[in-house]
Amino acid sequence: MAKSPPLARRDIRRHGAAGPVASPIRRVSDEASGVVGIVSPAHVSPRGEQTPALAPDGERVVFAKKIDGRNPVPLTAACAQDDSEPAISPDGRRIAYRSECAGAGIFVMGATGESARRVSDVGYSPSWSPDGRRIAFWGQGQPASNREVWSVAADGSEVGADRAQRVTEDSAIDWSPAWSPDGAWLYFSSTRGGTMNLWRVGVEAATGRTRGDPEPVVVPSGWVGWPSFARDGRRFAFVDRNMRTAILRAPFDPNRGELTGAPRQVETGSIEVWLDGFDLAPDGSSVLFSTVGMPQHLMTAQAEGRELRQLTEGPDRYRQGRFSPDGSWIALQAARFPASNEIAGQQPTVARPGIGRECQTLRRRRQPT
Repeated sequence: MAKSPPLARRDIRRHGAAGPVASPIRRVSDEASGVVGIVSPAHVSPRGEQTPALAPDGERVVFAKKIDGRNPVPLTAACAQDDSEPAISPDGRRIAYRSECAGAGIFVMGATGESARRVSDVGYSPSWSPDGRRIAFWGQGQPASNREVWSVAADGSEVGADRAQRVTEDSAIDWSPAWSPDGAWLYFSSTRGGTMNLWRVGVEAATGRTRGDPEPVVVPSGWVGWPSFARDGRRFAFVDRNMRTAILRAPFDPNRGELTGAPRQVETGSIEVWLDGFDLAPDGSSVLFSTVGMPQHLMTAQAEGRELRQLTEGPDRYRQGRFSPDGSWIALQAARFPASNEIAGQQPTVARPGIGRECQTLRRRRQPT
């Protein structure tokens, strides 16, 4: 029997740049010149490079990549697990990154991959303070579906949840931190204003302690993530995820296997529909779908009409719902966390338990006729 190919993993590699990045948007990967440009940490190129970080001198780019390239120099080859989200220190001598090795967390290593050490046992998206003394990151709060922002000393002296400096502590989703160039502010994305937008809070450079309450930053976007500041602090870039999703319905002839009329949109209001997993009720009266973001909820929309119903509540993730053949039950995937609420006031039946996730069934309440 032939052996299965090994599972792909991500490691961190260094690549020499063919010249300075002269414009805010460059090609992410160029086969001829070897340039890996900066678009956004969320961008993934056709060859798999992602989360690029440009060195302060403009001569090097560090990025996470599936290990099938030839020229880049591997920096984390000793780790058999995923390494990602590299961030180069202001002096260019160190790299902070997320690693799944040794219990996972935020690590710091030398610019050529030497002397890796853990600085936090949790966290994602590390961001250096301008003086290189602290690293901000986001991680799971309580309940675990929340996202919170912390900072730790870059020398590894504050490893442990009880020693990290908490920046946010609330019911909002807070993530994607970035320091202002003068080190006086920590910017982050948050839902505390209702939509995912940009906020900032004053911080003490030496300790990371906050000064006052977070305040909103006026950004012309309905969704902001991965902010990045120019050195002079006069400009910053961010990702504006301006997505529009819709569910369409159309008459269909199963014998001929083709549509017999023009598609029409199912009314879902301003709600963004999660495209991976919606289902039509057996009687065709309604469509079941999941919302996008955190928390994530199951909803139904009338196939013909404007009525929307939210079926789930609480801070957890409910998705991939499917109607039973008679339409009286809904099977769903639920990422349940401690202290979460019950589903729409009902007791869910656990069909198949998992680690942090449960496959559940939910009794569908029929509308009175």
